[in-house]
Amino acid sequence: MNLDFNDTFYYISLIVIGAPVIYFLTKSGFSYREEKKTVLMSLFLTPILVLLLMSVIFGIDKTTKNIGDLFGDFLHFIIYIVIGLIFLGICLVILVFLIADNKKDVINSIKDRILKIGKGIGRKNK
Repeated sequence: MNLDFNDTFYYISLIVIGAPVIYFLTKSGFSYREEKKTVLMSLFLTPILVLLLMSVIFGIDKTTKNIGDLFGDFLHFIIYIVIGLIFLGICLVILVFLIADNKKDVINSIKDRILKIGKGIGRKNK
């Protein structure tokens, strides 16, 4: 992400404006249930409020450009992490397979683990 001074100022302003908004929206003084509702509501409303404030201060074009850049960089990061973890898993399976004496037991163990993971994902929590 290439940041010039204006983008750096934009993100610093986003933090400076966003932090007090989160603080005031989650300020205590309610009962437990009311506080829980307030916190949940503020988590959904804070990004909208901060984005509206930033679009008023910096303009809608700069705000949408920076949001797009931020989400694009985040998406690239997630894709690289997933590809890296898949590659690491493949390398570890190959390494274990090469080191093991009994190859058939390794294959059966890997199958069992994959089936356990599949059953764990498919199970519904009650």
